[in-house]
Amino acid sequence: IDDGYIKSLAEPITQYLHELKGKKGMDKITIEHLLNMESGIKQTKVTQLPFSDPLRFYYGNSVLRHIKKLKIKNSPGYYQYSYSSTTQMLGVILERATGKKVGNYLNEKIWSKIGTEADAHWSLDQKDGTEKTFCCSKASCRIPLRPVATN
Repeated sequence: IDDGYIKSLAEPITQYLHELKGKKGMDKITIEHLLNMESGIKQTKVTQLPFSDPLRFYYGNSVLRHIKKLKIKNSPGYYQYSYSSTTQMLGVILERATGKKVGNYLNEKIWSKIGTEADAHWSLDQKDGTEKTFCCSKASCRIPLRPVATN
């Protein structure tokens, strides 16, 4: 929002996730609903093997294809902890709003400014290289120490 890529958290997700336009209830979900895990989107748990959302996002070859298959279970505003679909959708929204890969935007805004010792890495899906933003970033927490000038 501060950078001007997104006007408001009240914007509908279908403004960025065009593949969900016209799909029952998706036009009522806002970016804020995703951030607060109040989208009402049906969530499957890891224990629902082998068809859980986290496993389909992780092992599937297209996160975008899986996003298209998501369905509404409750009205927006209903809280349900989401460990995969909402954060993955937010990643796609960020990429489409900025026109930059999420990893590149992260590097530009944060990573390059904190003086890290090594590059970070993000797992990508096989089909189109979309970052798996619900998980799968790998980074060293080491920041090199710099000598402090003393008088």
